[in-house]
Order: sequence, then C-alpha cells, then structure tokens
Amino acid sequence: MDRTSMTEPSRSSNEIIWAFFRALLKKRWLIIGITGFFGVASVVISLLMSNWYMAETRLLIPGQTSSGLLSGVISGRLGSSASSLLGGLVSDYQHQLAILDSRTVKESVVEEFNLIEVYDLSDSDAPMKYAVDELNGNVEFVVDNEYNYLSVRAYDKDPQRAADMANFFVSELNRIGIDLSAQTAREYRRTVERRYQSFEDSLAAIRLTTRILQEETGVLDLPTQGAAFAEALADWRTQIFASQLELNNLRFLYGDSHSQTRAAQRALDQAWQSYNQALEGQERVMPVAQDIL
Repeated sequence: MDRTSMTEPSRSSNEIIWAFFRALLKKRWLIIGITGFFGVASVVISLLMSNWYMAETRLLIPGQTSSGLLSGVISGRLGSSASSLLGGLVSDYQHQLAILDSRTVKESVVEEFNLIEVYDLSDSDAPMKYAVDELNGNVEFVVDNEYNYLSVRAYDKDPQRAADMANFFVSELNRIGIDLSAQTAREYRRTVERRYQSFEDSLAAIRLTTRILQEETGVLDLPTQGAAFAEALADWRTQIFASQLELNNLRFLYGDSHSQTRAAQRALDQAWQSYNQALEGQERVMPVAQDIL
C-alpha cells in the first residue's frame, strides 16, 4: 500500500517532464522562427541606426600655482563655473577645465560647426540654448589621475567633425589662455605703474615740504631731511622686495620669455636704478651720497 503511494508521485513527475519536451519538439519550428526573426531584426535595426564616433585629444599641462591677479581675472571672466575651482594652490587642470566647460567656448563650437543645423534645432524657441545643451551630452572632459593628462572627447555621427570639434576645443583653450595672460600682464603693469606713481607722489610731497622748510628757516635741516630720506629708502626697498617676489612667481608660472615676466623685470630694474641713484646722491631730497653721511 505504501509502495504504491510512493511510486505514483514519481510517475506523474516523469510524465510532466516528458510532456514538456514533447511540446517543445512539436513547437520547435515556431521557436526557431521567432528566435531567428528577432535575431535578423536586431541586425537590421543596428545597420539602420546611425553610428556615433568618438574623437579624443589629450593635453599634458604641468601643475602650477595661481597668482592673485590671474585668479581674479579668471574668476571674473568665467563666472560661477570657475569660481569654485580657484584658490591659492590649484590642481593641475582646474583652470583648463573651467575654460573648456564655459558657455563661451561651447557657443563658439556651436557657431563654428553650425550645430544648430546639425542637431536640427533651427525651428526651436531657443536654438543656441538647446544646441549647447545637446553639445553638453556629446563632449567630455576627463582628467586621468594615473597618467596625469586632460582628455577632450567629442562625439558625433561624422568622424571628421568629431575630430575637428575636439581640436577646436583645444584651440579655444589656447586662445582664451593667451587672452587671459595678456589681460593679467596689463593688470600687473597698471598695478606697478600705480605703485610707482604713488611713490613719486610721496617723494614729490617730501621734496615740497623740505623746500618750504628751507625757505622758511633758511637752514638745511639735515636730521629732518635725513629721516625723510631714510624712510623713503625703506619704502623703496619694500617695493623692490615685493616686485622681486612677484617676478619670481611669474618666472615659475610662465618662464623668462613671457611678456608678463619681461614687464615685471623691467619694473624691477627701474626700481633698482632709482634706488641706486638715491644712494649715489642724485635725488633732490638728499643730494649727498649715503657713504658720505
């Protein structure tokens, strides 16, 4: 009685399995047909879909320390996209990423390659805005921390246009970088000129005060003039020291041949020349050589 009850479930399980395989065998051509249809359909669809190509340009830029003027110029020019990236000691590619990801550069790319027409956005409400948004999804800026390079990747259905877009991003980076350097050089020159003019004004005031004192008393007040002269020399040396620090910083950033570095060198040379003339007794405030006093 028990043996019969144990064999009946086993027999029903075998019958179910064999029935399943018989059903598969009967429907084999239908299964093969459906599988083949979807396989062919996927191949046809993949052939009909447009291919997207990726072009990549790599940049190697050494790390650098940003000067105060350069940080101010970049943050003022590029706005919020760069403001969070600036600081005393910046990483290797933050300035470059801020420039590449700026709306100014992307609008230049849209105009250069007529992406409004390429993306079929001519009839939209804001063609430039939508074209820039579309471009954001078709470009990547990636920093490789292992090999320390910046990669500009552009995606497009036209491989040549993708390559040209990647190269154009780099050319825009170079152009804006040069503009920023020139602007920084002009700002630095104006700062040096203002400092020099301020010193000249102070020196003129000292000369005027000394001349008035001489006219009123008829006596050369050597202690007063000597103190004023010593104070002027101290201010002069302070300005020379600050200019020397700025020059060293510019040499580290740009090298000796850069226009900003040359301007700083000329300003420092002029300051040293004026200081040496004062020591030699060629200034009217204290027209006596220092080693004679």
